[in-house]
Amino acid sequence: MTSRAIKHNPKEEAVMQQLIHQLGPKTRLAKLTMANWNAEKAARLRKPDGRGDAGITRIQLDQLDDSPFQLRQEMDNDELAELVRSIEEHGLLNPILVRRVGEKYQVISGHRRLAAYRRLQLAAKTEADQAKYAAIPARELPHVDDEQMLLLGLTENLLRADISPLDAAMGLVQLRKLKPALSTANKIAETTGLQVDKIKRLLRLADAPEVVQKGVREGLLVTVGRNGKEQPAEEGAEGQRRTLDLLAALEFTRFHEALSKKVRALKNGPSPADKQTGEAIARALKENWELREVKRYVDKIISKPKARQVKHGPGRPGAPFKKTAKQLTIYFDRLDALSATARQSLRTTIEELLKRLATRPKGQR
Repeated sequence: MTSRAIKHNPKEEAVMQQLIHQLGPKTRLAKLTMANWNAEKAARLRKPDGRGDAGITRIQLDQLDDSPFQLRQEMDNDELAELVRSIEEHGLLNPILVRRVGEKYQVISGHRRLAAYRRLQLAAKTEADQAKYAAIPARELPHVDDEQMLLLGLTENLLRADISPLDAAMGLVQLRKLKPALSTANKIAETTGLQVDKIKRLLRLADAPEVVQKGVREGLLVTVGRNGKEQPAEEGAEGQRRTLDLLAALEFTRFHEALSKKVRALKNGPSPADKQTGEAIARALKENWELREVKRYVDKIISKPKARQVKHGPGRPGAPFKKTAKQLTIYFDRLDALSATARQSLRTTIEELLKRLATRPKGQR
């Protein structure tokens, strides 16, 4: 028995056509997205239990694992709480996508929806609610390999405005590790459909020093009032976490690179460039600088004359004594560092000196 393909409704088709246009119809990612779109259509024909939407099944939460290529490292608590309320009121309007791996499933897209279900199950007060949220509606996509899974994750996340630029950057790094042939931004652009300039910026962020990445990932908790300016907590202000955006992070990367060239880092201990960059980032976040203010500050620091290098910390130790044909110099504070050979050499030199002092010069009685 055969079935005719069931079409998505016009609204769904319009959304997909817009996405394909954004990706670029001829790009590999657009073709992959269309292939999976067609796979979803085919999946809707299957009704293994004869009930509900074709191709959609409920999977127990303990049978679901996160994607090994998940981009988002952290979830916004406010957004997650809002999603929880929406599911409570309206149910889950968009099933998650999964692939089967052995006896379990990996989530292709829908990690926040799954997190919301887990929160709802944990908060359930009745057996009925516990059973309701013990399994989540999901659609299984067949034959999805690692490369496709990562690309699908990139599609879902990189086209969203709210994803952290650092998460996006790490996603591209994962893609390069999975596909070493994607060694340049142009090759990644051909595969993902993303703009080359954006890829270059994200890859630079992936190579940025930890102090800059921390500014993107964690930022600074600032106490602000209604006017957006910093105020003491006792004046009714509330906490606001500010983080660096992509372009500001790249300016501070440039700042760090310039400082690293001006001041030699200590062999042991924190880098002066790390410390000064961290302080500059904290000030920028605290004062809520715009990009032009960040750029002006960085340009000002970079244009300053190169600082005189100061010798610090361990390096090649100075010699405890120096002997030339005309002079003998002994550094008493370095004598403890003498090796056995150097100690014997100094002793021999001093003995020669004492002999000369004991000998009466010619012409004297």
